[in-house]
Amino acid sequence: MPDERFRLPGSSYGELVKVIRAYGTLSGAASLDEVSKLAAMHPTQISRNNGFLVAIGILEGGKNKVITSKGQDLARALDHEMPDEIRNHWRSRRRISEQDALGGQEQQRYGSVYLTGAYCVLCGST
Repeated sequence: MPDERFRLPGSSYGELVKVIRAYGTLSGAASLDEVSKLAAMHPTQISRNNGFLVAIGILEGGKNKVITSKGQDLARALDHEMPDEIRNHWRSRRRISEQDALGGQEQQRYGSVYLTGAYCVLCGST
C-alpha cells in the first residue's frame, strides 16, 4: 500500500525556489540528475522536495517528474521576482493542498501553514 500521508518539504524556501526554477526551464519530464545540474544541488536535495511539490500540484509524474502548468506559472514568477504573483501562486497551491492532500485530523494538525525555515511557503509571509 503506498504511503498516502502529506509530504512536507525537506529543504529551505531558497532551495525549493531553486528546484521549481530548474524544473521550469525543462520542456518535459526530467530525471533527478538533470534537475540537480540545473539547480546546482545534490540529487537527494531535489528528491526530498519532490513529494511536497507533487502534493501541492507543482510537479507530476513518476520517477521522472514534469512541471505542471501551475508550476510553470510559479517558476516564471520566481524567475522574474514578482512578489505579488509568487504570493498568489503559493496561496492557490495552499488551497489545493488543503482540499486534496489533507484530510480530517491531518488538516487540523498541520493547519494551513507549512514552514521551511522562517518563511511560510504557502502563504508568503515570515
